[in-house]
Amino acid sequence: MRCASSLVALLACSGCYGPIDVEWSASFQNASDSAEADYVFVDVRQDTGILDCPGELEDLVRGPYQIRPAAPAGTIPTLDAGEYCFHATAVRADCTWVAAGWIALEIPRDEVSIVMRSMTGGGCSAGQVCVAGQCVSDGVTRCAAGTAYCGDAMLCCPGADEGDACDFFELVGSGCTAPL
Repeated sequence: MRCASSLVALLACSGCYGPIDVEWSASFQNASDSAEADYVFVDVRQDTGILDCPGELEDLVRGPYQIRPAAPAGTIPTLDAGEYCFHATAVRADCTWVAAGWIALEIPRDEVSIVMRSMTGGGCSAGQVCVAGQCVSDGVTRCAAGTAYCGDAMLCCPGADEGDACDFFELVGSGCTAPL
């Protein structure tokens, strides 16, 4: 049973002020969301301008770090002084969203408090599976209907299975396409 509605991690900050420990807290606006969340992840993104928070994944500076269940051993790396977007996401075991929140703040500072609000949706895209609350590639090569993957050629060729597809490739050498 999950009773805590607030999660905490530490972040060290460096810059002209020297290393500063920053205490993170990620809390749920709706207490029932805490009971639904199997995983909570936090990350830090570069704040590239007004109204840009939470930023894009390409703006990712650190993370994601898992803080529920308890954070794995290790230290969250240091940050230089600057403006950042601190982001927290709570998900179920099937990777559907429970809650999320973010806040833009300037470092150095002593604490970061993120309030996560209820949200729906999420889940993994086609070709992904949910592992420990994160979507990852399922490692399966997909081909269009009526074709199969020929690993020898690394192409999708007409056929019902890899043997047929590779036979087709060896005999014809064309009519094959890249995997989806």
